[in-house]
Amino acid sequence: MKKIILSAIIAFSIVSCSHDNNSPGDTTGLKKGSVTAKFDVGKDAFPTTTNKNTNRGTIPTTINRITVDVVNTNPGIPANQTVFDLVASGGETKFLIDNVSSGANVFTAKATTTGLPKLTVAPYNYTNDATTDAMIKGERDAVPYAKYEAIVGMDIILGTPQEIIFPLLTNHGRIIGTVETESLLTASGRKVEVIAQRFDTSNASLAPSLTIDLTGNKSVIAVWNDDSAVKGNYIKYIVNIYNNAAGTILEKTFEKTIAILESTGITAKITITSEGLTESINYGTFTIPAWTEISN
Repeated sequence: MKKIILSAIIAFSIVSCSHDNNSPGDTTGLKKGSVTAKFDVGKDAFPTTTNKNTNRGTIPTTINRITVDVVNTNPGIPANQTVFDLVASGGETKFLIDNVSSGANVFTAKATTTGLPKLTVAPYNYTNDATTDAMIKGERDAVPYAKYEAIVGMDIILGTPQEIIFPLLTNHGRIIGTVETESLLTASGRKVEVIAQRFDTSNASLAPSLTIDLTGNKSVIAVWNDDSAVKGNYIKYIVNIYNNAAGTILEKTFEKTIAILESTGITAKITITSEGLTESINYGTFTIPAWTEISN
């Protein structure tokens, strides 16, 4: 049975069957007997949950759990949920979803990476390129935070082996950005400030602006990889250069915008010069499906 291919298409086998829920009951008196409890089902029924340890096979270790919710189009049939806890070995060898009712069903598979959401802005003093590159590498090596989802509709026929394929995709991305001043500007004694702010695709602000002083060798590294780091949302930098350290007269202003790309990590090294902004951007691909890393 197909489990996963390189493009992160995960295949599950579905065992379709029907069950009558006849539950034994007992009393606490001198006499004991059995009764049959019949539970009403409908839209207010709670979903049943089944947890299974399943061998991960070629699924990356950045994913530890895949949850599949099954909803039948008949409102009288309760929702069903199967949670696959991925293990290296010793678990089930197939992804089997039990208790799937016949007829039209909607299957929703979800997974979240083991990476933690991160939104940080950390100042540092520039010393040399090697030190900056080491900081960036440390952030790039961290598992990116991303949520994956696939929704598939399928008609289920009882007694017929069927397979459902979930192409797990994500809208999440990551930006790792450093901003530094080049040596001549650092030595000039001018005041340099960066105003950074994050926006969504409608240009609405996601957070108040943040003003950072980059005068002299002051620098900053920022990481944006949380629930708001989704395709199309962007960060905008406004760089102001003043004529002296006191910031008496504004001489020049530059702007730079970097947008989140889905399933992609962007590393942006921005250097402020007296003439503008220079940049080095690298792109890297996430691993399920491939997560791209970009240097900017």
